[in-house]
Amino acid sequence: MCGRLRTRLHCPDCGSAYIQAYVRREVVNRGNGEQVRLKSYHCRHCGELFNEEDWQLRCHAPAMKPIGRTRKLTVKVDTIEERAELLERLREIQKLRDLSDR
Repeated sequence: MCGRLRTRLHCPDCGSAYIQAYVRREVVNRGNGEQVRLKSYHCRHCGELFNEEDWQLRCHAPAMKPIGRTRKLTVKVDTIEERAELLERLREIQKLRDLSDR
């Protein structure tokens, strides 16, 4: 399975949800004389033809990618030394403010 919602129709080949439904239905023989009519679909992204059973049971679409742009700035975690230096600077600024308030 590809990790997408099973209730949301998507292409089993590329994973796109940009799908066009065909009016024709495929007749599938399940054995023991049982025949099932399945809806056929066409992916507008990659051109794949597939039916309901393909995307629900035999989906081999690539894993989902995160939506949106990637961040340009990475989150930087301060080291202990950097944090101590910052606190010392803040203490000095606070002392200067206290002197200027008098």
